[in-house]
Amino acid sequence: MTQKEFNQINDYFHLKERILLSFSGGEGLFDIEFVQNYFKRHNINGFNNLKFENIKKKIPKMRHEYEGFFSKDNLCKQLGIKGVKKVHSSYNDCILQWKLFERLNQNSFFFHDDKIYECTPTYIIPYTYLSKNPQLSKHKNIKISVIKGKVNELYNMSFPRKILKNIRMFQSNIIGVALEHRINCFFNAEEQNNSNFFKRNLQNRKYLGSLNNKKKDIIYEKKSNGAIKAIDKKDNDIVKQINLVTKTIIEQSEVILTYCKSKIF
Repeated sequence: MTQKEFNQINDYFHLKERILLSFSGGEGLFDIEFVQNYFKRHNINGFNNLKFENIKKKIPKMRHEYEGFFSKDNLCKQLGIKGVKKVHSSYNDCILQWKLFERLNQNSFFFHDDKIYECTPTYIIPYTYLSKNPQLSKHKNIKISVIKGKVNELYNMSFPRKILKNIRMFQSNIIGVALEHRINCFFNAEEQNNSNFFKRNLQNRKYLGSLNNKKKDIIYEKKSNGAIKAIDKKDNDIVKQINLVTKTIIEQSEVILTYCKSKIF
């Protein structure tokens, strides 16, 4: 491209008066920097004055372990956007990107694990979803209160390095769920059964599609001693490791948990 050609494109499409859409991961600068570097090499001026928006920022948040299965084509298919082709072209990608931008502006979508859903008028959004999916509060016109307060440190502790070496993360959030169960058992917390309400509410959301994640979830049951038990014998080894990690964390945290149990709860 020459300076003259860019000027013609700039004038014809009124680029200075518009926002250019990109679809980039990370900080969303890949497409912009790619063109900026091209213009710099060829001594073309005018690109740095244009405005950009990365429409990937409008995509609902998903758990990090599912992000590898995400693509523009996959999301378009889930949202019913037609035109996805096996062979990519710049022209077709631009059309898909614009259609996706229009669809995402409805602010009504959210991910649950690797599945994407659309809000309906009868679906009650869990409050914990709002912080991860701020577009839902806009869609439902929910005003989120800002809580202000002063923090006073009551207690702090750190884990020795030799303990940290034995603590590992797993593919899903099962370690967090298993650890929460151990903490609940430590506090003798009474489990509340609201499964019927959850089931009825889940039926009010509209299923759109899945990221085709091949990862297998671990099915387990909770034991009264704080451990979990694998339902499928194939998961016994990984569940054994999970129980070891959560037991190590609880044992190391016993002082602060006891403090919370006696002074706070």
